[in-house]
Amino acid sequence: MEENPYAPPFEDGSLTPPVAGDALYFRDGEFLVVRNGAELPPVCVRTNAPETGTSWRGKVAMRWAPRWTYLIPLAAFIMNSFLAAIAILIVMRIVANTVRVTYSLSAESRAVVLRKRAAGSFLFLVGIVLIAAFVSPMQRNFSGDPWWIVGLGGVVIMISAVTIILRASPLRIVSVSNGWFRLKGCSPAFLASLPVHGSPF
Repeated sequence: MEENPYAPPFEDGSLTPPVAGDALYFRDGEFLVVRNGAELPPVCVRTNAPETGTSWRGKVAMRWAPRWTYLIPLAAFIMNSFLAAIAILIVMRIVANTVRVTYSLSAESRAVVLRKRAAGSFLFLVGIVLIAAFVSPMQRNFSGDPWWIVGLGGVVIMISAVTIILRASPLRIVSVSNGWFRLKGCSPAFLASLPVHGSPF
C-alpha cells in the first residue's frame, strides 16, 4: 500500500507524551516521579482524601543512596568498629541525592507516621542506653564480656534507623535518574489523578 503524502500525520495514542520542560511531577505506573521542588496537589498522597482543617501539608526532604552503600557501615559494625559505622552513615546522609517535595497527609495518615517515628525514636534511645551502660562506671563490676552489650545496642540503633527512615516515611525513593526521583507509597487513586509523561527511567 502506497503512502499518501497529503494525508494528515498519524498519531499513535498508545505513546505517552514526553516530559514537559516545566513538569515537576507525573505518574509512572505504580510510582510517582518528581523533581526537586515539586508541590503535589492538596490531597492526601496515601488516601487521596481532600485537605481539611485537620490535614497536614509540608515540604519534606528525602535522601537516596544506592542500596549497596548501606553494606559499608554494616561491614564496619561487624568488624567491631561501631563508631566508624555511625560516622559512615552520617557521611552517606550528607552526600546522598536529596529531593524536597511538598505534599499533604490526612490526619489519620499523619498519626500513623508519628506513631512509627515514636517507635523508632524509642528504639534509638534503648540502643544509646545499652552502649552507655558499657562505658559507665557500673561496667567495672561486670564480670562477663561487655562487648555483647555494645553489639546489641548497635543492632537496636540500626533497627531504629530503618524504622524512622523507611517505615515511618509516607513516601520513599526507589531510584534516581538525571534529576528525577521515582517514589513509592502513593495510593492508586492519587496516582490516577496525575498526568502521565514519558518516563526517564
